[in-house]
Amino acid sequence: MKKFIIKSFLLFIIPCVIYVATFYVLKDSFKRQLSKYSIILLGDSQTKFIKNSEIYNHSIDGSPYFVHYIFASEFIEYLKGKKIYISCNYHNFSKLYQNRLANDSLLPGWREYVFRHIDKYDIFNYKHSELRPVDLDYTLFDIKKLPDLFRDIYVKRKNSNSMVNIVYDTLSIKNEIKRHWYDPRYMLKDTIQRKYLNKLVTLLKENKCEVILLKMPLTNFYIKNVPLQIKNEFPLLSNKYSIQILDLNNALSISNQYIYFKDYGHLNSLGDSLVIDYFIKNEIKSQTYKSIYEQ
Repeated sequence: MKKFIIKSFLLFIIPCVIYVATFYVLKDSFKRQLSKYSIILLGDSQTKFIKNSEIYNHSIDGSPYFVHYIFASEFIEYLKGKKIYISCNYHNFSKLYQNRLANDSLLPGWREYVFRHIDKYDIFNYKHSELRPVDLDYTLFDIKKLPDLFRDIYVKRKNSNSMVNIVYDTLSIKNEIKRHWYDPRYMLKDTIQRKYLNKLVTLLKENKCEVILLKMPLTNFYIKNVPLQIKNEFPLLSNKYSIQILDLNNALSISNQYIYFKDYGHLNSLGDSLVIDYFIKNEIKSQTYKSIYEQ
């Protein structure tokens, strides 16, 4: 009986030890990778296509700022002194994030997706009581984290985009305008986006990062219909934090050229190439020259 108990215990404990050890080896590998990048991009679906050997692109579809704040908090030792771009556009200040958290029917599965990303670099999940909706299930452990982390570090996914464009399809843009600003199902005011953007910027600046808000191109029709109060927040943000806003709407001047867009504010492959070329010529090269000068 005693031998049986010992065997049973070993059959349980050995896989656990192997799992934990492998997880921390992978996490340590990720830290080393992260430390090698001179530029970090904290973005969402508008920025996920930006690829370059100098950039670590941490863009997550539909990502609210608390996801990036938790990521930056965990890995701040490896972000210190780096150039950090934070994707920041008009839709980031709509009520949709707060209301999606409270009401899963607005975008089914979004909440689970977001909370999986929050704890993807930790073996155990935290409750995040301040953020987690009361009706969202909580599990302490998810065995899928290990293979997910391995893929995230070692499997380079091709981020292909299409040539599809909206060709002045203002009806689809009107639907996005309604979704962002005038959806009657949005019963709650936003209490998380501005709060966590403030916490994120403050954390990065305290750690000597060069923080830049990255404003991606949008179609002109969408821009014209953004509430004026939201538009006015951007110069206030720049002044409040004493940080630069890189406005690619102005830099590229393509808002009226719908051939570059596949919807209201997501670029197709033609638009992608313009942004990447701009980054290489104006952002990455300047960072490289700065690094050489400082050596």
